[in-house]
Amino acid sequence: MDIATLVILGLLLIVVLGFLLFLFLKARNVKKAKAHTQTQTPSKPIQETPPLTMENLINIIKDKTSNKSELTNALDMILKHYGKINQKQAQNEQYAFRVYEKILIAICKHPNTDKDIILHFNRELEKYNPSYKKEINDAITRGLNARR
Repeated sequence: MDIATLVILGLLLIVVLGFLLFLFLKARNVKKAKAHTQTQTPSKPIQETPPLTMENLINIIKDKTSNKSELTNALDMILKHYGKINQKQAQNEQYAFRVYEKILIAICKHPNTDKDIILHFNRELEKYNPSYKKEINDAITRGLNARR
């Protein structure tokens, strides 16, 4: 074999190797793009969470199987979305606080609650509603007495 044939053979091998490298990189990019597309469109339909109404949150609190984290989350959502009690009005005062009174008593009687959960909810509710401080403390007392 002469040198010209070896050079041509070497160049041919380099071209073939370059072509194979090109195909390898292209296939790799297609695979990444396909995986990226699959992660953007989930195969399973996303289940809609029920709306966080006051009734749903109260049901979580009244459910005796709710654990501490569920109770804490439900109480935080109540404070976040429904923390402000309507200002005292002659006719609406009893009804407005009655809902929160039931929540306070239910959280005190719940088997998976502890003092930290009760105190946190008590303090935050009093902070949002300073005019209801006495009623909140009375409801906490009734709830703790009902626990025994």
